[in-house]
Amino acid sequence: MSQQEFAVRFGLELATLRNWEQGRNHPDPAASLLLEVIRSRPDVVEAVVWDPFA
Repeated sequence: MSQQEFAVRFGLELATLRNWEQGRNHPDPAASLLLEVIRSRPDVVEAVVWDPFA
C-alpha cells in the first residue's frame, strides 16, 4: 500500500510517515508501539481509528 493509503487508513499524518521512512525523524516510543500493533493487528487499529467507540 502507498504511504498515503497507510496514513489515511491508520490516522497518521502523511508528512510524519514520510519523514520516518526517509530517516529525517524517528517515531517516539508511543508511535513505535502503535506501529508495532499495526504490524501485528492492523484490523484492531483500523477498527479503533474508524470507530473509536466500538
